[in-house]
Formats: sequence, C-alpha cells, structure tokens
Amino acid sequence: MNGVSQNSPISALGVPHLERLWNRARLSRQGKGTPVSEMEVMRDKVTLAGLGLVLEETMEYLFQAAPDFAEFEQWVLAINGGAIDQERIDRINATIRGKGLTPAQKKVVEAIESAPPVLSAADLEFWDEHGYVIVRGAISREASRDAEQLLWDHLKMNPDNPDTWSCPREGKGIMVQLFHHPILQRNRESPRIHKAFAQLWGTADLWVTTDRMSFNPPERAGQNYQGPRLHWDTSLLPPIPLGLQGLLYLTDTSATQGAFTCVPGFHRRVEDWLKSLPAEVNPRQQDLESLGAKPIAAEAGDLIIWHHALPHGSSPNRATRPRMVHYLTMFPAAAEPDRDWL
Repeated sequence: MNGVSQNSPISALGVPHLERLWNRARLSRQGKGTPVSEMEVMRDKVTLAGLGLVLEETMEYLFQAAPDFAEFEQWVLAINGGAIDQERIDRINATIRGKGLTPAQKKVVEAIESAPPVLSAADLEFWDEHGYVIVRGAISREASRDAEQLLWDHLKMNPDNPDTWSCPREGKGIMVQLFHHPILQRNRESPRIHKAFAQLWGTADLWVTTDRMSFNPPERAGQNYQGPRLHWDTSLLPPIPLGLQGLLYLTDTSATQGAFTCVPGFHRRVEDWLKSLPAEVNPRQQDLESLGAKPIAAEAGDLIIWHHALPHGSSPNRATRPRMVHYLTMFPAAAEPDRDWL
C-alpha cells in the first residue's frame, strides 16, 4: 500500500492540522486552553474522520497519556493498522486548505452522484415530514451477520445462552467501545449508504465517522434497561442546522426489542416548542417521551438516518433477543457546526 507506515520518519504523516489538534490539547492540559472557532471545529472533524479517529478516544489518549507529537502520530498509525493511504492524507489537507477535490475523491464523488437513487421520491417525502428514513438493505445480510458476530466475539457472550447476555460493563450503558475493525470499516464504505447520505445532504463529497456499536439485551430480573433514553446530541440554540445521524441494525429488530426510538416530525416544531418553555426550564430535562416517541422496527442490514433535531434514543428491550447495532454517519466539510451549547 502506498502511503505512510510505522517505518516512516518521525512526523511523517504530513497532516499539519493534526499537530494543531495535539497542541491545543497540550495547552488545555496546562490550563491554557482558548475558545475554538467554527472553522477550527470543521478542521478537527475532517482530520478525525479522514484518519479514522474517534474524538472521545483521541482526547482521552491525549489527556491521559500526554504524548509528545511523535508519539501521538505513532498512536494514530497504530489505530490505522500501521499504515495510512496517501490519498486520505491528501484529501484531508486539500479540504482544510480549501483546494477542492483530489483527483481520487473526484472519481468517488462522480460515481456516487451518477449512481441510481437509493431513496425514492416517497422516501424523501417521508424524510421531510418525519425527520427520519429507513434505508432498506443498506448492507447485505452477510455483512450484517459478520458485524453481529464481531460484537458477540468482542463481548465474549454466547448468542445461544441468554445467561451470558448483559449490558457491557464499560460505564457506557448499552454502548460498546468497539470502533476499529475491517468489518466495521466495510460497512462505512458501503456505496449504498454513501448514496443515501448524499441524497439527504445534496452532495456526495462526504466524510464518514468512526463510531461505536451497541448491545441492548432483554430486560430480566436484576438487569433493567440502561439507556440512553430520549436526548439530543446537538445544541438546541435556534435555528438548529441540518445534521444527520445513523445506525445499522445488525439483526431483525421489532418495536419491542429495544428499538431505536425518536419523536417523528419534531424537527419541524422543535423551535416553537423551545419558545413555549419558561426561560428557566431546561429543555433536556422535560418529559420527551410525552412528545410522541415511537420505536422504529427494521430488518438486519437496514440503516436508519435521522435529523439530529429529533429527540432520540433506544428503548427497553422486552423481547427475547438483544438489539445489536453499528452507529455511523456521513457529513460534508461545509456542514454548519453547533453554535453555543444550549
């Protein structure tokens, strides 16, 4: 593979913004942190996505290990299996410098834009009205089974023995801190998923996040639902810009099986609802279930994409099998970032 490997010289990654991100963390550890501009946030997101990094995992490493920059680069390489294709590095740098598409990325974008629609006119109308859409067969049944087995193996649980099923004990509720694996990367590279996000964003020049998995077991004596319940992952300061989130069901999932749950259509009325609340009230502490929460059933390999203005979460699993998912989303570099957090 052409690109950068662990045998390359120190500081050979060639991503200038990575050093900026490292240096800001270093200053923050010293109590010298400063506010970050919207442009810097965009550059951080592009760099992390392009290098297959997770913000939470990266910041944890930078603050706990306090590495020098050479050590940080080696950590990034290790996360990537020891090598990073030069095209990925070129694309990060071109985007940050405002140089447009690299030749390789131009081919990818043109291929996705010329591909047949994944979302029909009816799907897009449903999206506009309800703020979520189900992409049927986003990945194959075989790919979903591979990811399901990966999760079973990671958790060291037996799919045929319910006595081995429990919430992951990582302090994350039903979330599983499994980010980096070729099976998960294959899901992220699905052209069908790329096309669906491109239709909703209006561009195929997108970056894919490296995100976690989830295991939501059936409730039983001594094991109650761990959440997360309905919430937002974005600022509620109006106007709330377009933002997309997504998850892949790895098994057929019924509405009672701890399914993804949201308040359909709330992206259309969230700002009026916020205005209706007394000034001293925290919108995140309201009874969001009463707004019209609905669990969304779908099949293995289906992708649910939702507008981040929808209250969303998982739900108690009252079925007999776990709910297993892989989270992922795609975004354009020009996506409007969160404003001040509300």
